[in-house]
Amino acid sequence: MISCAAYRDLRVPCAQAPPSQTGDIESATDGYLTQPEMEAILTVPDLSLWSGQRDHALLLTMYNSGARVSEITSLKREQVVFGATTFLQLYGKGRKERTIPLWPPTRRVLQIWFRELEPNGHQMAFPSIRGGALSRQSVNHLIQKTAQAAAAGCPSLGTRPITPHLIRHTTATHLLQAGVDIATIALCQVFPI
Repeated sequence: MISCAAYRDLRVPCAQAPPSQTGDIESATDGYLTQPEMEAILTVPDLSLWSGQRDHALLLTMYNSGARVSEITSLKREQVVFGATTFLQLYGKGRKERTIPLWPPTRRVLQIWFRELEPNGHQMAFPSIRGGALSRQSVNHLIQKTAQAAAAGCPSLGTRPITPHLIRHTTATHLLQAGVDIATIALCQVFPI
């Protein structure tokens, strides 16, 4: 198991971080979302609705963890471990296990979301309306629909496709901009170097 504790205490990714001097990652602006773009996406879900609460928790967890869409769709509630340090236990390609710490805001959102799920006994962290796992296509559609809605207030989101993999790259880039060592990011398999 690989622990990625190096960015455990990162509260808000790249909130005031200066651009990194790493070259290729920052030069490809289509390769990641800016902080305002990601924030615009996260504010779209209607938190008064069950699906809006789920969508917000899912998007925030994807952004926090850099998880692959397959990891998010198969994530079970038991894989989120709450404690002094809250983390996800993800199982990626080749059944490799990795432990990803969660930021305090993500922890709070997931605690509230999981309380919403308790009466129904859902085991999936982000179930469909019928209680099963969301499909990859459902998550991709959710991200595209949310980005389209966010584009009203953040027009740059309407100029390119927003995908789950783009959010994964966004996580890695924002961590890098915030000063997290690229080797740590690569160990956590958030971004290939």
